[in-house]
Amino acid sequence: MIIALNNKSNLNKEEFNQYQENFSKISTEHQMIMCPTLLNIPMFNLDNCDLGAQNVSKHENGAHTGEVSATQLASHNVKYCIVGHSERRQELRETDEEINQKIKNLYASDITPILCVGETREERENNQVKEIITNEV
Repeated sequence: MIIALNNKSNLNKEEFNQYQENFSKISTEHQMIMCPTLLNIPMFNLDNCDLGAQNVSKHENGAHTGEVSATQLASHNVKYCIVGHSERRQELRETDEEINQKIKNLYASDITPILCVGETREERENNQVKEIITNEV
């Protein structure tokens, strides 16, 4: 089993350091991946889990203010990255094509993507689960 922890937009600098201190005491036979907010990635210092990111730009590099490229993540020893978050699909209208480009950029930087898939409540109620998930994959 793989356990991926997504800190979302939580934990300021001090809270993250305390979180890591508490987390460092956890021992398990399962692989663990911690995905902190981008600001906390440089402070990651755990030996009992791998480092992941919560998102990546669809662009390789360039003038894309606020974006973080796969090569930048790789330079911080990020091994995994979550893409396809439901809130990004809904709130930011992120498309399957954009997510596909993110996955390609991650592979090019030797980062393993973690793809989130799933339907909305409305899609589930309309029996579109299989169609939605198939399209997202």
